[in-house]
Order: sequence, then structure tokens, then C-alpha cells
Amino acid sequence: MTNEKVTDKPLRNDERGMENRAYLLLINDGVTAFNAWRKQNLTAELGLIHANFKGTNLSGVNLKEADLKGGDFRNADLIGADISDANLSGAKLSDANLTDALLRGANLRNTNFGGATLSNADLREVDFTGSNLRGANLKGAKLRDVNLDGVALWAADFGDADISGADLTNALGLTQDQIHAAYINLGFPPKLPKGLNLPKLEDTL
Repeated sequence: MTNEKVTDKPLRNDERGMENRAYLLLINDGVTAFNAWRKQNLTAELGLIHANFKGTNLSGVNLKEADLKGGDFRNADLIGADISDANLSGAKLSDANLTDALLRGANLRNTNFGGATLSNADLREVDFTGSNLRGANLKGAKLRDVNLDGVALWAADFGDADISGADLTNALGLTQDQIHAAYINLGFPPKLPKGLNLPKLEDTL
């Protein structure tokens, strides 16, 4: 991950361009300073639409409820970041590191997480409609009751990920091995594609 200045990167010009640049300047001062500013401005709307954070270190950043639609976070470091209830629809997060990140309630529609690391991330109540999780590391992630219907899951690592109650009905590329690798509370079984089965009770002991 690089630490190059966020403000050295291009922003798409839109009606909130000046607002975007102001927030990018705050982030450019460092995550600690930016988070302190957010605590003092809890009611401020954070608009970073189409912002380019490619390869940027944003570990621990507070982007809760931010509008990050269409943002470029490829190869970015978002370890422990709070992105809960944020709008990341259409964002690019391929090969990003979101270990231990909080994304609960986030809008992740049409978002590309190809090859991303989401180990131990909180993904409860997110909307993954149309998203790509191909090759993503989901070890230990919280996916309970999440809708993964139609999401691309080829080669995704579900080791100990909690998929209890999740909807995987039309998930693409899901295999029996992935199901067996995941954690499932059999009292709240996930919905699986035809041809795939829940592990037997003795397999979970």
C-alpha cells in the first residue's frame, strides 16, 4: 500500500466537487486528524463521490454514512475502517484490504471486491446486489442474513465466515467446499443453490 497524497489524484468534476476536495484535504492531513474533525462535525454530510483513493492507506478511517459512490479504492488499505451505513455502490475495491472493517448496513450494490481481503469484516445487513466477490478473502467475515443472491463468488474463501441465514440461492460459482468451509448455525440455515447441501451435523462437530 502506498501513502501518496490523496489530493494529488484526480477527482471527477461534479456538483459536489468543491465539497469533495475539502474533505480530501482533511484526509490528506492524515487519518487521525480527519477522524478528529469528524467527531467535531457529526452532522456534516460527507460526500466523496467518484473520489480516487487507489493504493491509499486509510486504515482506521471513519467514513461512516459517507457517500462514496463510484469511488476507486483498488489496492487501498482500509484495515479497521468504519464504513458502516455508507454508500459504496459502484465502487472499485478490487485487491483492497478491509480486514476487520465495519461495513454493516452499507450499500454495496454493483461493487467490485474481486481479490479483496474482507477477513473478519462486519458485513451484516449490506446490499450486495450485482456485486463481484470473486477471489475475495472472507475468512471469519460476518455475513449472517446477508443477501448474496446472484453475486459472483468464484474462488472466494469462506473459511469460518458466518453465512447463517444468508441467501445464496443464485450465487455464481459457489461450491460445496466453500459451504463446508463456512460457519453455519444449523438453526438458521442459509438458502443454497440447487445441487448444494448443508453440512451434516456430524461434519460440524
